[in-house]
Amino acid sequence: MANLLELTARSVESLNQKLEDQLSSPLDQDLYLSLQTPNWSITEITVKTSASRADQISCSMYVEGASTNGVASLDNNSKTYNIQHRLFWQDSVIPELINLAIHPGANCKIIKISASEHISPWQTMKTIRKDVPMKNRDDALQWACIHGFQEYNYLHQDEEAIHSLNQLIGATQKHRRFECYLWNARSDVQSSFSTINNPDFGRWVSNHSHEDHRLPIRPRKNILEIRSPNSKLWSQRMFGVNLFGYYSEALGIGEDCRTAHAALEMAGIPTKINDIPTKQCPKELKQAFLDQPDDVAPFAFNLFCMNCEEHARILLELGKGVSANHYNIGYWPWELERWPKQWRPMISLVDEIWSSSLHTYNSLEPEIKFRSRPALQHLPLSVIAEKPQSQQEKAKWRQLFNINTDTVVFICSFDGRSGFWRKNPWGSVKAFQLAFPTNQQSPEVAQNNVQLVIKCMHGKIDQNALRELGRICASDSRILLINSKLSRENLLGLYGCCDALISLHRAEGFGRNLAEAFLAGLDVIATNYSGNLDFCDGPLYHPINFKKTELLRSHYPHGEGQIWAEPSLHDAAIAMQKVYQKRSKSLATTSSLHRDRETYRERFSIQRIGRLYAERLEQIWSKRKSLEETLYWQDNQN
Repeated sequence: MANLLELTARSVESLNQKLEDQLSSPLDQDLYLSLQTPNWSITEITVKTSASRADQISCSMYVEGASTNGVASLDNNSKTYNIQHRLFWQDSVIPELINLAIHPGANCKIIKISASEHISPWQTMKTIRKDVPMKNRDDALQWACIHGFQEYNYLHQDEEAIHSLNQLIGATQKHRRFECYLWNARSDVQSSFSTINNPDFGRWVSNHSHEDHRLPIRPRKNILEIRSPNSKLWSQRMFGVNLFGYYSEALGIGEDCRTAHAALEMAGIPTKINDIPTKQCPKELKQAFLDQPDDVAPFAFNLFCMNCEEHARILLELGKGVSANHYNIGYWPWELERWPKQWRPMISLVDEIWSSSLHTYNSLEPEIKFRSRPALQHLPLSVIAEKPQSQQEKAKWRQLFNINTDTVVFICSFDGRSGFWRKNPWGSVKAFQLAFPTNQQSPEVAQNNVQLVIKCMHGKIDQNALRELGRICASDSRILLINSKLSRENLLGLYGCCDALISLHRAEGFGRNLAEAFLAGLDVIATNYSGNLDFCDGPLYHPINFKKTELLRSHYPHGEGQIWAEPSLHDAAIAMQKVYQKRSKSLATTSSLHRDRETYRERFSIQRIGRLYAERLEQIWSKRKSLEETLYWQDNQN
């Protein structure tokens, strides 16, 4: 009768310790092992036994109804047989059944089972590419053959995919899998050669499959070759940072990258900027990372200023050379209280995560605490903004944007790609109209003495939301809608000529526009919730109470089952009235705004943030000899 062993493990180390404790006696029967690992996934299993011959061992792993067979090989050092399973398709074994079948009479002892947190490119593509047909392994391989190798360098370095595509298939076992895929997908090729057995078809594959599909074909052999990253060891690299992000993009996350660079530069840390496009990377960059990755990413540290889905996209597009033999740090933003379950496998992409706020840190901490890696650090972002404007400067900027000169101006600023529901511009409009109604004359507020500017970009990403916002704004002459991408100079100029920023957000990862408003000397009316709480205090801050509410699936990506804030419009309206009184009576002079601004200036300075970056990087670098063996993306990583 077979043994059934159920184990709950929170880390690879604890799993192996439990196995060592439980599997101490020789086995001459099947062992069924149920692994329950809620916080990490297993994609590779190695079984070591003391069997005397490989044919005495069989090991199959059942994952989500599919099975894999391991291959036994002799380890001459330990005189044991290793059985290694590599999962090509399945996401995880959480929890699943692994059947370790020992040949009767072999009297073998299982020495060790190791599980690795290895992220599969197929896992990643299923997450970031909803358009790719991946119902099964065959679908995935066919798509990879016809389209995937053109888009993703990673596939050129994926041993399992290359091996599968090189397999001989069919009744005759004469053609490799990728040749059959090419034949089935290319009606023009079928017309030219009439049959797959035509020798001219084989010559076409050898001569044209790379040109047409970017397959790594070995000439005249019709075999796909694996491209190795060929990277230097981590300890052989120079101390410094390869910075990856949207450096030239007029985006908040692009500004994260630019200010990170400024802080690193201020701290004297050598930096190589890799300006990543928001869409597909150019062929030139892909080729550079295939041919000479060490020239493109020469320094020891990689810092990715982008969300983890985009980080995964970059890894797939550029290949393993982008990460191999580097200490990889994800500077990943996130706005909600829990880390998305869809992103859990991607935690294995990095050796360390930097969170820009305690809010983001707290979302990640439950996912990290039971893992041996990565490390998790709270490291804030720096913010660069203009000082408070003089009256003459304000007049100039207001004229440029057609803003009334003698009014108290509130501004609400957001990016449509950050989500209309999360940024909640409607809340700002409703609070403004509640504070300053048009249906009655307030003795304190003249109708033409107050204005609201809605600054939006990428609004067309949600046409219905933009249309509704435009309709509301058009019905009130005091509301100005600016839906356009501004230069950095013009954006800060627009902020500076206003009197107050209103942000009735439902969640923020960091809240850069709030920090920029503080530095420009604006009063800030904001939801007292999420990432902005790290710095929202002092004389210019007006906190708004809120209630927590549950998100709908349509409100935000990966928001199902999550909660966020619903700010009080009544409290926001009262705060707007108070700011109006303060600003209209010239109580906020330029000198007082300069004084109030000092509360925030040092906190966000590139000097301070640069010192924090340098301290952490030097701390890691001082331990490089002991850390080198633990790096996830080592040169022998498959």
